[in-house]
Amino acid sequence: GAEATITNSVFDQNLSDDYSGGITSYNSQVKINDSRFTRNESGNYGGAIYLNNSNGYLQDCIITGNRSRKGGGIYCDGGSSPELINCILAGNYATDTGDYGGGLHCINSSNPDVRNSIFWLNRPTQVNTSYAYPVIKYCLLQGGWGTASDHNIDAELDNPFKPGPKFLLQGSWDDKGTPEDTTDDFWTEIIDFTDSDAYHIHVYSPCVDTGDPNFMPELDQTDIDGHYRVLGFHIDMGIDETLDPINSKQRRVHNVTQDIWYENIQDALDDAVANNQLSVNPGRYQENINFAGKDVTLASRYNENIEFIDVTAIDGKQSESVVIFNQGETADSIIEGFTIINEIGRAHV
Repeated sequence: GAEATITNSVFDQNLSDDYSGGITSYNSQVKINDSRFTRNESGNYGGAIYLNNSNGYLQDCIITGNRSRKGGGIYCDGGSSPELINCILAGNYATDTGDYGGGLHCINSSNPDVRNSIFWLNRPTQVNTSYAYPVIKYCLLQGGWGTASDHNIDAELDNPFKPGPKFLLQGSWDDKGTPEDTTDDFWTEIIDFTDSDAYHIHVYSPCVDTGDPNFMPELDQTDIDGHYRVLGFHIDMGIDETLDPINSKQRRVHNVTQDIWYENIQDALDDAVANNQLSVNPGRYQENINFAGKDVTLASRYNENIEFIDVTAIDGKQSESVVIFNQGETADSIIEGFTIINEIGRAHV
């Protein structure tokens, strides 16, 4: 079969008489990153995407306002089992009589693995299956999905006890003046997707820090805005990582003792006092750090998963020593669980 990689692309207002107005894939591997599928329409299957015996993944994608008879957003057939990671499916519509999955419809042993994603305001339901068993975990779904062991968030419209994703800017349904007749409703999409609020979650959204705690990012992996994954305690659901609500910086280094977040390691070291514990999220830190005589512990999250060592790197940019101990540090000045790269110069220990 064929292989395709699609990145930073927009599929908007495309029409098809039969299969998917956006992408149709047979017997293929399809990898889609940081892309948007909006207001596409097909006559039968998959308004935005139709997959048949196809795998791959969608990551950091917005899939909104698409419609089809079956599978308003995505239709998986013939054993198609892609990964959906940190995607948003909202306002998609399966128009056929019955329930054919407004957001995602899976049939015939199609078992997608869906993580850290948001299903909201799709009609008539968010997900539907027929002889298929998708794995959906650590997601927010209107109306819920699965059991407690799936760690999904059950959200409801206008229910403060089960809040939705709290998008800062999103589209909405227009009933065209006939609220009793939903068949003529259409999704009014936001106008400007360059707006930094578009389908981004509020800092107090239930989707913040509630994604899969076992998610292992690549070293330089970022969200749709170019911010590192992961910020805060765990990965967020949806396309973006929320910034610190106080200073709008990336929450990358946590002084566990004082419960304060920092964007880089040296700032955290500068503010630390004796016996503080500093926990560092995965990603690349381009800096040269100096313990300045302090008895603190600086560690990646390798105690949760040893693979964090490979994806938590202090990069000295080939400017000087990466880590410096030269002010009378003791055995209680500890660094552990990092990859040290691009060092030049002599050791300062």
